[in-house]
Amino acid sequence: MGASSMIKMLIITCLGILLFASGGRSAQEVVVNKTSKINIKPESWDFGKITEPNVLSHDFEVKNTGNDILTIKNITTSCGCTTVAISSKDISPGYSATLNLKIDTRQINSSGKSIRHVYVESNDSQEPTKVLPVNFILLLKKASA
Repeated sequence: MGASSMIKMLIITCLGILLFASGGRSAQEVVVNKTSKINIKPESWDFGKITEPNVLSHDFEVKNTGNDILTIKNITTSCGCTTVAISSKDISPGYSATLNLKIDTRQINSSGKSIRHVYVESNDSQEPTKVLPVNFILLLKKASA
């Protein structure tokens, strides 16, 4: 057996060992656990004291910290005076979208502390619904008689 035959045999043996060690999978077949992960900043918001009825607005950053596309399935609110809009419903890994919240305090007839909630439903398997509490204190002026 010549030197070149021995080298070929050694290479074939090494390849066989590598194939056996990989379980028969090629590098392209290795499965990576794909997950999307929602992260919203800030996690809540407080508008403080509101003395004049108007439209309050705040932007939240919705970031995908996972390794698969984050899909926003639905966004709902706890009150008809609250509306939301998101800049993108499909967020690539490492990227963010803007969630704009608006509360029309002109639709609220009572003074005092108020809490509204925004419910963000996504394909994040660990946290499929993220709840964002939004607080404010509405100080309405009493009508004079």
